[in-house]
Amino acid sequence: MIDTKTTPSGVGSFTSMECTVLVSNSHLAENQMTRCTNKVSQFIPKGFGYKEVQSPCGSTGIHGEWLACEDCESNPDIMAERERIQRNADADNAWLRSAGWGEI
Repeated sequence: MIDTKTTPSGVGSFTSMECTVLVSNSHLAENQMTRCTNKVSQFIPKGFGYKEVQSPCGSTGIHGEWLACEDCESNPDIMAERERIQRNADADNAWLRSAGWGEI
């Protein structure tokens, strides 16, 4: 079962694993479902040093983790939505394991 969310204005929001949410911040368009346009820096080993790799906020990191910029991390609505998505994924994977199908 997928958890849904309705905003106070009555507009429903669909959120994918790519952090699509209905919010109004300075770097997001108001009243539209948009992705954050900020970049998140990751540092990967290269030789004897490290190389900086910039990825879009809301994407998957080099180790499979969800990337979030400082603006999104400090927004409780976005983090609550991300936690809801993770709970749904965990519930789906638990059901699939119990049915013998493995995980997604």
